[in-house]
Amino acid sequence: MDRHVEAGRGDDIALIYDSPVTSTVRKFSFSELQDLTAKFAGVLKTKGVEKGDRVIIYMPMIPETVVACWLGPNWCDSWRGIRRLCF
Repeated sequence: MDRHVEAGRGDDIALIYDSPVTSTVRKFSFSELQDLTAKFAGVLKTKGVEKGDRVIIYMPMIPETVVACWLGPNWCDSWRGIRRLCF
C-alpha cells in the first residue's frame, strides 16, 4: 500500500467491498487505506502491542477487518492471526 501511495497511485482503488447481504458497495483508495492503517496501528501501539506480539482480532467480514486484522498489525511488526467465520 505504501509503495502505491509513494508511486503517485494514492487515489487509485485498492479495495472494493461489495456485500450482497446489505446491498452495500464501498471503495477505498490506497491513501484511505494507508490513513486507516496508520490510525489503527497507533491504537495497537497505545494498547502496548510491540514487534513480535501476537494480535488476534475476531471481526465480521467488513472492510475494517482488512485494516484491523491484516494491515494494522503488520505496521506494528506483530504477528497476526486471522480467523474467518464460515458457514
